[in-house]
Amino acid sequence: MIWVFQGDFGIIQKAVKVELKVKQSDPDQLLFDLVGLSDLINGDGLFEIKESENQSYQPVGNLTMKASGFLAGIMNPVLERFVPQLVEQLVKEIAIKVGKK
Repeated sequence: MIWVFQGDFGIIQKAVKVELKVKQSDPDQLLFDLVGLSDLINGDGLFEIKESENQSYQPVGNLTMKASGFLAGIMNPVLERFVPQLVEQLVKEIAIKVGKK
């Protein structure tokens, strides 16, 4: 699977392509690595569905991304702000998809 993130990296707006490589998958959890295709960005993460106390289900996500190479000094501070917002957006989208099933 290939993900494309559109981000504002200071004075540059940029699309970053990463490939998601599944490490482990079961019905409630997906663990994955991210490998940069357009830039030297790598990371990992997980998405899982957790049952809450009231027996409803809630998606949870975690994602880390880190740039290396020439632009790392510019991109990593932006990624630190961008990634938490991205995870929140992805988890909301997953919740919508799961809620429709």
